[in-house]
Amino acid sequence: MINYIRDNKISHVIDASHPFSSKISLNTMNACKALNIPVINYSRKPWFKKKGDNWIRVKNFYESTNYLRGKPKRIFLAIGRKNLDTYKEFSQNFFLLRFLESNTNNNFFQNQKCIISRGPFTVDDDLRILSRYRIEMIISKNSGGDGAYSKIIAARRLKIPIIIISRPKGVKTKKIYNFNSVMSWLNYKV
Repeated sequence: MINYIRDNKISHVIDASHPFSSKISLNTMNACKALNIPVINYSRKPWFKKKGDNWIRVKNFYESTNYLRGKPKRIFLAIGRKNLDTYKEFSQNFFLLRFLESNTNNNFFQNQKCIISRGPFTVDDDLRILSRYRIEMIISKNSGGDGAYSKIIAARRLKIPIIIISRPKGVKTKKIYNFNSVMSWLNYKV
């Protein structure tokens, strides 16, 4: 990354990686620091609990598994593919998974349903899915933004608890949540 920034005479860097991509952000910040290049983090605003939400906030994926012990539950595991191994030992539960694209192996759990679908998702779609699969709990990263917020609204309406996984403690970089602020940081007239 240092070579690319230097070779291409980059003057400013905007880290627009996923809020859970802490390694990318750390590498970006370290490269910019080494070259004395200004850097900001352009991210989706996190979701905030609203009236009617039944949220249980946890620090990480591992902590979310504390709610999977005991009698079998029907879980919408809305975390993507990367951390699914964390949940392997809780095979007594049913897991509903939703991915953007199919993979050669979509069988992760003994008792699961895998939906391949690309957002943005609608509240009506998520109400239908949660009802159809009789979901009792959602586990979700606090990814923020609008594209997957429909599951939060649907859970609120159906009174389904959500285990919300907090964003990882990131690098100390200025965070910006809208395009106009990015342009202002670059001293660009919108």
